[in-house]
This record gives sequence, C-alpha cells and structure tokens, in this order.
Amino acid sequence: QVAAVKMADQKRKISSWELAAPGQSHFDHLEGKIEDDDEEFPEMGSGRPLIRLYETHATEGTLDDEEDHPLIARQKRGLFARLCGSKKSDELDEGEAHKLSQIPATAISGNDITSSVFYVSGICAYYAGFWAPISLVMVSGIVLYMFRGIYSEVVTALPVNGGTYTVLLNTTAKSIASLAACLTMLSYVSTAVVSASVAITYLNDLWPSLQNSWGTVVLLGIFAVLNLFGIKDSANVAVCIFGVHMTIMIILIVDCLIYAIQDGFSILQHNYEIRNDIHIPYNSTYTPDPTDPSTAMTIYPLAKALVFGFSSAMLGITGFETSANYVEEQRKGVFVKTLRNMWYCVAFLNPTISLLSLSVLPLHEVRGYPLIDGEPDNNDLLQKMARGGWLSKLVSIDAFMVLAGSVLTAYVGVTGLVRRMAFDRCLPAFLLQTNKWFGTNHIIIVGFFLVCTSLFFITNQNVLILASVYTISFLSVMSLFSLGNLILKYKRSRIRREHRAKVPVVLLSLAATITAIYGNIVINGSTIQYFFLYYGVTLVIVGIMFQRVHILRMLIRGLIRRRNGEELDPSSSPSLSGLRGRIAIAAITLLRQINDQKIVFFLKEADIRLMNKAIEYVRDNEQTQNLQFVHVYVMGQSDEPIPLTEQPGVKTMLEDLATLQRIYPKMKLDFCGLSSRTPFDGHLVKKISEKLNVPPHFMFISCPSENFKHDIAQLGGVRLITGAL
Repeated sequence: QVAAVKMADQKRKISSWELAAPGQSHFDHLEGKIEDDDEEFPEMGSGRPLIRLYETHATEGTLDDEEDHPLIARQKRGLFARLCGSKKSDELDEGEAHKLSQIPATAISGNDITSSVFYVSGICAYYAGFWAPISLVMVSGIVLYMFRGIYSEVVTALPVNGGTYTVLLNTTAKSIASLAACLTMLSYVSTAVVSASVAITYLNDLWPSLQNSWGTVVLLGIFAVLNLFGIKDSANVAVCIFGVHMTIMIILIVDCLIYAIQDGFSILQHNYEIRNDIHIPYNSTYTPDPTDPSTAMTIYPLAKALVFGFSSAMLGITGFETSANYVEEQRKGVFVKTLRNMWYCVAFLNPTISLLSLSVLPLHEVRGYPLIDGEPDNNDLLQKMARGGWLSKLVSIDAFMVLAGSVLTAYVGVTGLVRRMAFDRCLPAFLLQTNKWFGTNHIIIVGFFLVCTSLFFITNQNVLILASVYTISFLSVMSLFSLGNLILKYKRSRIRREHRAKVPVVLLSLAATITAIYGNIVINGSTIQYFFLYYGVTLVIVGIMFQRVHILRMLIRGLIRRRNGEELDPSSSPSLSGLRGRIAIAAITLLRQINDQKIVFFLKEADIRLMNKAIEYVRDNEQTQNLQFVHVYVMGQSDEPIPLTEQPGVKTMLEDLATLQRIYPKMKLDFCGLSSRTPFDGHLVKKISEKLNVPPHFMFISCPSENFKHDIAQLGGVRLITGAL
C-alpha cells in the first residue's frame, strides 16, 4: 500500500521543498513573527547565534489534494539548523560523582536479598526437611548465577531504570511492559509490608510492649521520611545496616560451626538418620504423635521434597531484581558489580545457615514443629541457632535492622519505577512533581507509604497473605525478565552490550521460575486468588491511563449530544453554558493536550518502511497523533552549511513524508532537518529536546548497531521502538 501510494504521488510530480532566506518565514501568519536569528544559548557564550533556523515551505501547487487532506497542508514545514559549537559530551556526566558507587549500590539491594535468610531457611526446611541445604544451593548457587548473566546482558544494553518494564518497553508494546511493571509494584508493596511487620516481630522479643500494628506503620513512615531527604542519605543508612548484618551473620556462623565441631556433628548425623521417620524423637522433650498433625512431621518423598523446597527457596533471592530499578542512580559499571556481590553473599549465606541449623538443632525445631495454628514455628530459627544469651539478642537486633533495610529498598526501587512509568504516560504526570528542598518525588514516596499502610490494615495485618502475593509476583517478574532477554536477542540483536547470556541458560532459568510458581501454587492454592485480587487493583490504575482517551471521548459525546442525537458545540451552545458545558470544555481541552504531545523519531536515512513502522508504533502505543521525524546531518568542522534539500536523502524523506501523510490523514507528521558539526550524542539530543520542547522519553530511535558509541542512558533515555529491517 505504501509503495502504491508513493508511486501515485510521484506521478503527480510533487515538487521539491524550497529553502527560505535566513530569518524569513512563510508561516508568520500562523504564530506571529518568527525571529530565529535572535535565538541564543547563553550558557554557551554570547556573540553570533549558535543555532540559526531556516524555515522551509511547500511551493504552491505541490499538493494536489490540499482541500481533501487539510492535515497535509497544515504547517508542512521542515526545520534546518546549523550547530556551530557545543559542549563536550563528557560534561553530560558531571553528575557522575553524585551517583552511587559500588558499596552503597550493593547495600541497598543487598539488604533486601540477604534479609531473606531470616525466613527462607525455616520455610525451605519445613517443606524439604533435611534436604533444605540442597534446595538452597540449587537456587542461590545455580539459578541466581544464571540470572546474574541474564540481568547483566539486558541492563548493559538498556541501562535505564525500570528493570523488566524497561526491557519489555524497548522490545514489545507498552501495554505488555505495563503488565510487568504492575507485577513489580505489587512485589514492592508486599515486600515493604512483610519486611516491616516481621522486623517489628523480631523487635518484639526485645520490647514486649511494642504493638505490631502501629510499630509497622511507624517503621514504614520512618523510611518514607528518609527517602524524602534524598537517596544519598538513605544509601548511607543502607551501608551501615548491610555492614552490621554481614558481620553478625559471620559471628553466628562461626559460633554454630564451633559448637558443631565440639559436638562431633552428632546432631547432624542424627537428623540424617530420622529424615524419613516421624516416630523417632530426638530427645525426651519432644515426642511426636502420629495422630496429631501439629506434632507429626509431614515427610515428603525425596523428589517432592526437593521440588517444594526449591519452590520455597526462590524467596531467598528476592531483591536481586531491585538493582535494575535504580541503575540510573549508579555510576557507570557499578551495576554488574552489584549483581556479583549479591550472588557471592547469598550463595554463601543461605545454604550455610541452613546446613548449620541442622548441625546445632534437632530436625523438628528446624522444621518448626510443633505447629502453631497450622503454621511452622520457625520464624525465629536464627535466634534458636544462637541458643540464647547475648548472641540471640544480637541476632534479633540484626534481623530488625536488615528487614528494615528491605523497606528502604522497596522505597528506592518503586520511586525509580514509578518515575519511569510516569515519564512514559503509563501513570499520571503529577507523580513526577519534586519538592523544592530536597528535589525528591514526595508524591510517589508518600503515596507508597499510604498504599502499604492501607493494605496492611485491609488484610487485618495478615502477613501471610501478602507474603503469598509476594512469592507469585516476584517469580512472575523474574520469568518476564527471562522472556525479555530472549526478545532482546531476537528483536534488538544489533545493540551493543557488555555481556551475553547463552540461550540455553535463559531457557533453563525461565523453566526454573515457572516450576517455582507451579510449586508455590500447589503448596498453597489460595495464593493465586489473593494474587489476582491485588494485581487487579494495580491493573485498573494503569488501564485507566491507557484508555483515558476513549473515556474522555465517551464523556464528551455524552455531554454535547442532544436527545435527538444532534451534536452540539459546547463553546457556543446556551444549553451547555453551565456546569455541563464547563465539564465538556475541560474534557475537550484535556483530550487535545493528550493528543498534541509530540513524539520525535530520529531518522538516519531515507527509508519509508522504517518511517511507516515508527508511525504504526506511535498509533498503537502512544496516545497522540503528533509525530515529528528528525534527521541529523553530521558535517565536518570546516564544511559550509548545506541547504536542506541538498543534503543526502532529505528530498526523498520529504516525499516519503507526504506519502505517509496521505496514508495516515489523522496523524500530524512533521519533519526536522538538522546539520551538526558534532556527532550524534547525548548533548545533541539534549539540545534538540530543548529546542523542540520534547522530553527525551518521547524521543525514539531504531536499534543502533554495535559500533554505536553511546548507550541509551547516555542519550538521555531515548526509547528503541524498531529493530533491523
């Protein structure tokens, strides 16, 4: 269809676009006098203008169907600019020193992932029994190592906040990416509430009069205030918590190891002997009753025990995905190191603690028997391993601090994710407002606090419900990230990346997370209904944003339509001069603002297929009808400016643009030509963004080749929307 219409237009002999004289505009009647020669950028010095604009126009008689296609004739202009000087691209990284280095970046996500040792050891032991250490090695040592390579490839290729949302946004439709983002937000909400509640429970051992309900709310509020002060202050707190936590864990490991050696590992040997026999007591203080389900340990066959243990042990790597959600706040090269550091910590900590628990405690205590209200009594497993005294109190303090650190991680991660979604118009733009004192997004932070608090009370403080939701949402996010990696390999194969994960490894990781999801559903079938309940709420909010254009149109039609079906003009109808008219006019104004949001697509060379793909993507994913193609012609330092129509391929681009405008008459398609003495880089993107008044998140490019010198973050966060043709 495109080729046919193009041939038809060529037969109509569309004439070339002519270059106007400097400072002269043929569209002064549209927006008043345009004085482009007076345009300056003060920060780059004074003197002669650094950017001069030359407006072009279509000569009379160019478009034969102007009357039939008014959108084609409307402001059909090209923009030619000459960039005479620029700052060095290195100055774009002037804020690099204020970003997170390796230690604080690791601490923020490390607190989240290493805090899992306080609950995953007991949960895994409850299902896997004596084989819990093996399940934890499979997860922490093998599966997490595979995901380390997967995350390294994706984030080094797309170093932008958002994690799973970012990779799917740059490889699939925005609606699909938003589904993944909802899962991630749900994971953050549940982990914040669960971590805060469990932290207060540990603190309760030292402060018995502390109420769990209000203590949880106060803890959530404290970290909301810390985040309002800025990520740097919060990161410093995270570093302190992480350092103390790892020190106490090492002390506990050494203490248990000494005890086991002095005991000759007799407890470990006896636990192995009774692994399949529920009738053998360890000592006289515990006598299992086969008729009492609270005392008789459930013994699973080896294969089933390993599957259930593996599924529950996946909670031990929650937090690994967090670092990808604040990668823009990290210094260059730090992200891969944070993945390595987290893997080292978890691969050592979780299996070691599990094995030592079987070496110093009888099997029934490790598994949490006798049960309390049908739930295992091993949430304080590490306290029991300390065997009382000062070390037990120290472990309680450590548990409180590190679980509180997980709350901090949830705040930091959700802030980065929501900011990214708001930039992409998946969430309301008012969420991006910052306060004038600290420059932080107070609406996001306070809103997250209110959501967590409300959910905590709505569920009647039932942490198990939120924990179940946490399990499924986290594993779903990991599964989607594996799928995103595969799509990135296929659709964005040309983009440069520092690491590449092998396809069999990605498929094996995907199979592991799917198996864990299935195992958790089998273990607790009620989990799935709570998951869809909370997930549905988050989907509604995002769904309204995606459908707001249709909602506004329905509202307008309902307000400005007579009873007999005749439409009215709300600005001129006396019957709509009241509240009804004001609502209609407000709705129309909002609808126009949404549709008028300009989208920029950088066009390297004349390619009508690529232009058509860009238009189709904008129509299907962006709530706007305004698309501008920008072509940058890079010339030498001593070259004279070349007129717009004499630049290579520009004439063909303009002809293709007219062709596509006929195919998509409802779209407003414009063209911008730019000559630059510097290569296409982040500084140039920034200048174009300022000149066209289009944020970088609304500027798209096709997939660059591996030889491209810059990554997406260095270009200000422009989005990839097409692959190689």
